[in-house]
Amino acid sequence: MAIEVGKKKKKGSKTPKGLDIFFQAMVILFIIIVGSYFFAQHLKSQAEETKTEIESEIERRKAEVPEKKEMEDAARYYSNLIRDFKTVSDNRHIISSFFSPLERSIHPEVTIVALNIDPEGKSAVIEGEGKDFIAVGQQFHALKNRDFIEDVALSSLSTVRDGEEIDYITFVFDIEIVEDLFTKTIKEDD
Repeated sequence: MAIEVGKKKKKGSKTPKGLDIFFQAMVILFIIIVGSYFFAQHLKSQAEETKTEIESEIERRKAEVPEKKEMEDAARYYSNLIRDFKTVSDNRHIISSFFSPLERSIHPEVTIVALNIDPEGKSAVIEGEGKDFIAVGQQFHALKNRDFIEDVALSSLSTVRDGEEIDYITFVFDIEIVEDLFTKTIKEDD
């Protein structure tokens, strides 16, 4: 009898089915993690670009703000001038009844620096400069003796000196205007 020495069939080793599923799940998980990493890097670069754009926009707007504020201030200034001019223009007939007689009452050695008229309050404030005390005194009496002025009060008087000598005298007169000076003109114009 012969003994057969033969090849024995090797049985292939089989991996457990659970291990195959686990390996496939790990491969899928690895792909998801790597994909998430690259997606996060992409989002990070986009966020940095957006941050840079926002910072540059903020800097640009900061530079525009002073220019815009200057333009707004200039527009407001000119708007106020136009509104003031419109008010003066609309009320010129009221105020002109005061200017003509006042002009004839100004002393030749006196300069009017500022004039504030309140037609509703029937008053005016005249700020001026005179050559000397005599000129200012004569100006006071010239205004006091006018028919369109009820009362004149000296509210301020000062000297401007250059060394020992007086250069000129500054003064402020508060004037009460007769009751019907402005209303007469309005009635005549209506």
